[in-house]
Amino acid sequence: MADQTPSIRRSTRGLFLLLIIVVFTVLGFAFLYMLGETYLEQRPHDFLDSLEWAAETLTTTGYGADSRWDHPLMVLLVIATQFAGLLLLFLIIPFYLLPYFEERFEARLPKTLPNFKEYILIFHYSPAVASLIEELKRHGRRFVILEQARDAARAAQRRDLPVVLLDFVEDSLPADRIESISAVVANGNDEENTTLIMLMRELGYAGPILAF
Repeated sequence: MADQTPSIRRSTRGLFLLLIIVVFTVLGFAFLYMLGETYLEQRPHDFLDSLEWAAETLTTTGYGADSRWDHPLMVLLVIATQFAGLLLLFLIIPFYLLPYFEERFEARLPKTLPNFKEYILIFHYSPAVASLIEELKRHGRRFVILEQARDAARAAQRRDLPVVLLDFVEDSLPADRIESISAVVANGNDEENTTLIMLMRELGYAGPILAF
């Protein structure tokens, strides 16, 4: 359970940051609108009315009683608020809300090596190892896919492959799980493969390593 904490904290931190940005954006435009209506349009508005206008404009739901402005600066403020609302809408959904709910409602990705008795560790799934995986399945050999990127891990998970999401550069590999690995297949780029092989050897792994 402890290994899932960092990702949960990152998503929660992102949601809090989003809420802070939205609140300050609405309050900022409300304050500017109140000043503009009072000193430029000569139609004094209290802050509550200005807050309602800012919320209606940023959410593109309408303007209520205020629908025309004469001063050029007020027109520019209204246009800027409209575009800011669209920008927030395009940022909130794909970059904050979707990842936040994805982490909570999709199946959790394992983030530590399994405690199997014996298995083959395959770093990074690609067509290059697809035939190898089919052979392992045919012979009843247990294997685990190791991925460093969440998208790659999700893709392997959608293929019904046993996968572990673990950045072995930042988080290192658990030494107590190394002895269960019967062979390692390094299928990343040269730099990733070299790092993985060096880490495995430093942890005392003496088994075979096949690098693509």
